[in-house]
Amino acid sequence: TAYGSITMLLTQRLAQFFKQSQNTLIRNSPEDSQKAQDYWERIALQTRSPHQRGRILEIIQETPNCISLRFEPADGSKLAYVAGQHITLHCNIKGKAYHRPYSLSRSPQSGALQITVKSVKDGAVSKHIIQHFTAGQVFGFSQVSGDFVLSETACHRLMIAAGAGITPIRALIEEALEKHPEQRLQLLYVNPTPQDSIFYKALLSLQKNHSRLQVDFWFTRSNPDSKSKLDSKSKTSNAPLSGKCTETGLVHWLDQHNASQEYHNYQELYLCGPDTFM
Repeated sequence: TAYGSITMLLTQRLAQFFKQSQNTLIRNSPEDSQKAQDYWERIALQTRSPHQRGRILEIIQETPNCISLRFEPADGSKLAYVAGQHITLHCNIKGKAYHRPYSLSRSPQSGALQITVKSVKDGAVSKHIIQHFTAGQVFGFSQVSGDFVLSETACHRLMIAAGAGITPIRALIEEALEKHPEQRLQLLYVNPTPQDSIFYKALLSLQKNHSRLQVDFWFTRSNPDSKSKLDSKSKTSNAPLSGKCTETGLVHWLDQHNASQEYHNYQELYLCGPDTFM
């Protein structure tokens, strides 16, 4: 079928882009996927980890339907983790216990302990957190886990994220910039508009302060004839892509980068986003 041909073409481009014998594709499922939520619900019920308690220090409004919770362990201890890992948050809503994984969206090197929660359609937990959690509140969570982390390989990295998939990716970028000064990073981040883009200004700031980081935005609902308020004062080094993000569009984007010798040495791909994107 035509769809199968496009999928095969994209796969071929990825294989070509990353030199199959020595490069790695690292995938991750999104926190905001209902399928992922159901999976983690079952896992949490089957394997109870020792609960810890966190105290919310600050709530940051990232987008109209997304917040970040900066917190600290309520007992004053240090939380050891690696960028890309997550905690499982526990909460009780109308007498029912819920367990949801949320990525730690800042690296340990940043000094900020933080999770980021985006409201999900029919997502009882995300909506409850956004509507009811407040600074000073104490919540329960299970210990850190997850293997969506940077490899030990000294290599250049390409990262592609959509929506809430940016939450672990931001932490990975911060850690890579801090720990691997010789490595280059390329990010493609897909959202409907700049206003829907979590960490939009923070990503622009990271790019401005680190010449080794290149950020490309892809806005699927952007009006090419109008400038957003967020774009008026700061621009990426490349003009944002616009229109529906399709497999053929990704093939074209990869081909553009493949045409530049500068990008031939990217050896790992980190991919995170909703199921429909993945």
